[in-house]
Amino acid sequence: MSSISEVKGVGPTLAATLAGKGVDTAEKLISMPMDDLLAVPGVGPSRAKLLIENAKLIANNAGAAGNTVKKEKASKPVSEVRVKPVKAVQEKAVAPKPEETKVEEAKPEETASDKLGAGENKSRPTAKELRKEVKNRLAKLKKQKAKLKQAKKALKKAR
Repeated sequence: MSSISEVKGVGPTLAATLAGKGVDTAEKLISMPMDDLLAVPGVGPSRAKLLIENAKLIANNAGAAGNTVKKEKASKPVSEVRVKPVKAVQEKAVAPKPEETKVEEAKPEETASDKLGAGENKSRPTAKELRKEVKNRLAKLKKQKAKLKQAKKALKKAR
């Protein structure tokens, strides 16, 4: 049996809380009802799924070969990454005439997780990768905003 503290994403505080509920092994975490796991402070639906997946990995590895799995230092789950809010820009929308203004259609962006091949094992992007991706998207949005302002000025001049 594998200790609950071996499960990636379970720190000392969560381990103590789970132990108080009688869950002290990865196997017990796997069999714990989802409603009970969601009732634990700091555990939401996505984190609960992640904990159960990690517990299954630990249980399978320990049970299959009798090996102990070394616990890696867990980076913050995506749900715990804090991103500064961006002020919403509210402008009155003026619909340009199609023949006067031509705006390029936005192309779908490739995210950090999309860069992995289809056959490869997909892992969650790190907080650093997510921050970089948010920064890049904000820069693109600012450029698009500037283009829209120019188009708006051109429409005003045309009237």
